[in-house]
Amino acid sequence: MNRLLVIGGASFDTLHLEDRTVKCPGGAGMYTAMAARRCGAQVSLFAPRPDPCPESLKPVASHLSEWFGPVIPPEQLPQFEISYRGGKTDYLKVALDAETTLSLKMLPADLSTYDLVHVTPLGNATNQLSFVQACQQRGAKLISGGTGLFNVEQQPQVVRAVIEKTDYFFMNKLEAEGVFGSLESVHTQPGKVLFLTHGSQGATIIQGDTSTTIPAVPTTELDPTGAGDSFCGATLAYLLQKKHPVMAARHAAPLAAEMITQVGPS
Repeated sequence: MNRLLVIGGASFDTLHLEDRTVKCPGGAGMYTAMAARRCGAQVSLFAPRPDPCPESLKPVASHLSEWFGPVIPPEQLPQFEISYRGGKTDYLKVALDAETTLSLKMLPADLSTYDLVHVTPLGNATNQLSFVQACQQRGAKLISGGTGLFNVEQQPQVVRAVIEKTDYFFMNKLEAEGVFGSLESVHTQPGKVLFLTHGSQGATIIQGDTSTTIPAVPTTELDPTGAGDSFCGATLAYLLQKKHPVMAARHAAPLAAEMITQVGPS
């Protein structure tokens, strides 16, 4: 009961940290997949696949059970340029064209062989919703999703539709306010779980009208990129181990805290 399929892949990131500028792998799918693998899941990735595989992504590929999807030149991978200087997060460049090469036709006809399928934001909430619906039609046992602020700002109602069609959903405070209007309005349908992250203030697990807040693990932040996705991947791995959602999140928090003490996914 630990086979996870992640839809959405890797990127090349340029990060302007307080004391340096670095280039490293990134991407919601990559961080989610590696965190889940680190916590015991067998992870497959459906995403654009660079050929030849860049040296920086070879460790990622080696930890996956499989990586399938459209083959692209390495230079066509999604790219992010992010500044974390002055206590602010600024997205200077976002290039997600490669994710538009993902086609529903390439998705396996039978997804019942996976115990859980996670669908990343895919750069466009409408595209994400199409994949979630396809996963339902192709026999996915459980479906989870996440979002990004760019999706919430442009298509809040579509993001809400994705939330309603998934079993588990992950988002941060700003994204939740964008979709629900206020944190007090956040709720889920019976049987569904929403994981709401608050950075250094921990996370809230919402089940119906019941919410449980867990504390963050104290840490020294160097690079916050992928913190939410790492928390997501680790939580999914523990959910597959039959942990209660609150306990799964508690077990996941230390990995997310450790991850941000290093640059990129190292």
